[in-house]
Amino acid sequence: MGEDGDVKRVLKWMLGVTLLFSLLGGGWWMWRADQWGMFRIFHTKEDRPEPDSERYDFLVAELAGWREELAGQYLKARTNEEKEEIEQDARVILELMMPEMMRCWLGTGYDFNGVAEKPGKGKIACGYFVSTVIRDAGFKVNRYKLAQQPSQ
Repeated sequence: MGEDGDVKRVLKWMLGVTLLFSLLGGGWWMWRADQWGMFRIFHTKEDRPEPDSERYDFLVAELAGWREELAGQYLKARTNEEKEEIEQDARVILELMMPEMMRCWLGTGYDFNGVAEKPGKGKIACGYFVSTVIRDAGFKVNRYKLAQQPSQ
């Protein structure tokens, strides 16, 4: 049993250490994933966000008002510097409003073929989510064609 016994003992020890590190590493990743919010689908219904269609409609209307005001200012601008300043204002407004619009969709059901128009009013697919928010932010896009484009 000399060498065979030593080899088996070393293999058992290595297996035990490997299992220990796997369990510790897996546990750490599970804990981190929970900290990062990756397991929110397993939380109770009370923890899940609710879609906010009313806020979404408010944000869409607010953005339309800003777009109209900035368009008027842009038409009145006389210099390139004035136009660039207005364009920068438009960028800032979009960067603030679009994430807020996207948050309104949290809690809306997903379906590969989902084509919902409003948060919480049916299910939505990822391409339709993106194209709907872009359209509702005021960009003139064909929602259906854009949603069906490959993700690359």
